[in-house]
Amino acid sequence: MPSDVDQAVAQQSIEDKIGDSLWGAGPAEEAVAEDTAEVENDETTDEVEGQAEQQPATVDEVEIEVEGWKGKIPAKLKAEIDKGADYTRKTQELADQKRLFESQLRIQQEQQAFANAARAEYEQLQQIEAQLEQYRKVDLSQIDSENLSRMSMAAANLREERAKLKEALDGRQGQFKQQMLGAWDQMTQNAHAAITKAIPNWDTVAGEVAQYALGQGYPFEHITGYDRTTRERVGPGVVDPLFAKTLYKAMQYDKLQAGKATTMAKANKAPPVLKPGATDTRPPAQVGLLNFKKAMKTANSDSRKAELIGERVASKFFR
Repeated sequence: MPSDVDQAVAQQSIEDKIGDSLWGAGPAEEAVAEDTAEVENDETTDEVEGQAEQQPATVDEVEIEVEGWKGKIPAKLKAEIDKGADYTRKTQELADQKRLFESQLRIQQEQQAFANAARAEYEQLQQIEAQLEQYRKVDLSQIDSENLSRMSMAAANLREERAKLKEALDGRQGQFKQQMLGAWDQMTQNAHAAITKAIPNWDTVAGEVAQYALGQGYPFEHITGYDRTTRERVGPGVVDPLFAKTLYKAMQYDKLQAGKATTMAKANKAPPVLKPGATDTRPPAQVGLLNFKKAMKTANSDSRKAELIGERVASKFFR
């Protein structure tokens, strides 16, 4: 069915069309032209919008692998997953640090409790020793039998009391040592969980790192947790993940530098490489001088250097 605009255009007379071409369109004709342009624009807009609706929006994807499964997911989703993993990792690190701190606090509390409990017994033991020392200084030849009997009985009572105190202290020390061993074991377990997260191959390199630390001058007891002489347990050993990671990185760096030095030494000792079929065009005198200098650099003793100098002199004057 023709639109209003089509009918308006059809009603134009030939004279009107000629007039339009000579003097331009009048107000009515301009209105018709505007209506026609608006209709065409609306149709074009609808067509473009329809095409946009038909074309699916492109999504950036990234490939991931989870427990053997490989696939692609939207990049935004991957970013959110990474954020969650980073949050989880930091939360676990804080939990590990909290457990390690609690273990250290427990040891400090037990040490303080032992010191408080044993202080009074130690002071009483010292007093008994002082009294027995006074009795030992008495000149028995100047004491009558009655006083001597009283002194002997008093000294015997003091020695008995001393024995009981020592037994109580030994028992308390043994109990405290067992508590410390348990606390150190717990601290070591907590530290191991934290260290292996920082250094995944810690179980493999822990011994090597310990030897490296000892070579750097760290105390044996601090690194191993054992007394160097008696081999008794005296501490938890290395429990700080940051300290362990620092030692590990320092060891790796020193090994890398040592490898570079070895490679450079081998390169300096190696003779110049010539292509197959090629000949050394340098004068024999120059080659001999270079070989002499290289040999002097690598000589490991004065006698060897003297021998090289003798050979050099002989080659120049007695050949």
